[in-house]
Amino acid sequence: MNAREWIDHRRHSIHVLRNLGLNKSVLFQNILEEIDHFCSALESYGGKPIDSREIITHSVSNIIYALVFGRRIDYNDPIKKQLDYHILQSSESLDLTGASNYMPWLSWLLAKTGLSKQHVAAKGLREVQKYVK
Repeated sequence: MNAREWIDHRRHSIHVLRNLGLNKSVLFQNILEEIDHFCSALESYGGKPIDSREIITHSVSNIIYALVFGRRIDYNDPIKKQLDYHILQSSESLDLTGASNYMPWLSWLLAKTGLSKQHVAAKGLREVQKYVK
């Protein structure tokens, strides 16, 4: 993406967020609140090594959830854990098939050999859509 496209994309994103009633102070407040919960969650591990993907996924999804629905969900909520699991599975599956965007014949080859995980991504996204509805 060149600089002009990036600027246009940014302007459009800000315009859409403002139309949804979000301004800088709302975004800032949601992010600060989530940072406090994120730091508390990290402290609860007592300095032990952890898989950071899970806790970062919880935090990022909570910021998005708070912006869309007006509140956050506790990290230990079973529905939240299930949603984050589906989001993580979908994103990992899409990483594997990302090369097919540049080589379209590769998606056909992966599907024929059974190595494609696009169905996993689609299933995970359907589960998230069920919750949002």
